[in-house]
Amino acid sequence: MWQLKLVSILEKCGMHKSRSDDSLFLNKDLSLILHVHVDDGFFIGKEELILQDLLKKLSKELTVKSKRQPTQHLGYMITWHKDGSLGLSQSDLIRKLLYDNDMSDSKGVKTPCNGNFHMEIDNEGEVIAITAYQRAIGSLNYLAQHTQPDTIFTVNQLSRYSIKPTIRHWTAIKHLMRYLEATINLSLTFSKCTNKTLLKGWVDADYANDRTDRKSITGILTSVYGNPISWLKMGIEDSKPALYNDNYGATTIAKQATLNPNTKHIEIRFQYLRDIVLKRQLTIVQVGTDDILADVLTKPLGVQKLTTVYPQIHLKEIRGVLRKESPFEDNYEKSSLEEG
Repeated sequence: MWQLKLVSILEKCGMHKSRSDDSLFLNKDLSLILHVHVDDGFFIGKEELILQDLLKKLSKELTVKSKRQPTQHLGYMITWHKDGSLGLSQSDLIRKLLYDNDMSDSKGVKTPCNGNFHMEIDNEGEVIAITAYQRAIGSLNYLAQHTQPDTIFTVNQLSRYSIKPTIRHWTAIKHLMRYLEATINLSLTFSKCTNKTLLKGWVDADYANDRTDRKSITGILTSVYGNPISWLKMGIEDSKPALYNDNYGATTIAKQATLNPNTKHIEIRFQYLRDIVLKRQLTIVQVGTDDILADVLTKPLGVQKLTTVYPQIHLKEIRGVLRKESPFEDNYEKSSLEEG
């Protein structure tokens, strides 16, 4: 009921729901964006007057508390910089994770995993508490998916053994926690547009990476105007899918190395990628291994390589701004429909 009421009020205020995300609302000329989670909101607007006008309209229907440049929202710590950029981190979640696992005073390490990191099923190892392992994996995965792309490879590898984890797997998790302790001041930074390219993507693959089932893995990192917006690592099984077809002609064509004049309609589809490249709708660039940002998603990196990747994926260190309060005390000032 609350959601329906809120949507109705926002529509009266000239906001409409995004087609791709039910929690995202936009005005007609996209000069105002609102993200809503239950009764917490985050406004972004081009002009102060537009923000204030919406808040005034909402105040007639709801009790609204607002705060300029909030420092936290839905568990994210937000750091605002003088140059207009902002940093997102989950330092409190990291502190709580370390505390819950008696790792608060652990000695930090410089990489998420060892350089020759490869996990396998350990049938002879001592099985540890499954619940504790799965709880840690859940928190680590949440961090990796939201603000820590540098850890997604390690987390993905370790999550495969959540059913029967052993001491060896838990030791690897503790190593990852020690890395988070050492890099707790890193934040995912979003800067003003300095890159003229709207959309960029990096792809990397590691063939038959998994020693257990020999699945390959692929990592994809996407940025908008230079700012990373998504990163994905997925396992791909190296097997041939079967396609059953009752059309002999189509089957024959599919197996032929070349096409003939009677199959030019198929050739058009085959040439689609080349066509959009020729039309300059897509650019394919051959780059060196050191320039593939998706490397961090598919393989363990050494200290030197990892340090080089940090600024490229916008992980930057913030000094003297992160709060040091206990992460397990609810000492945040409650607010709703926060304005930024």
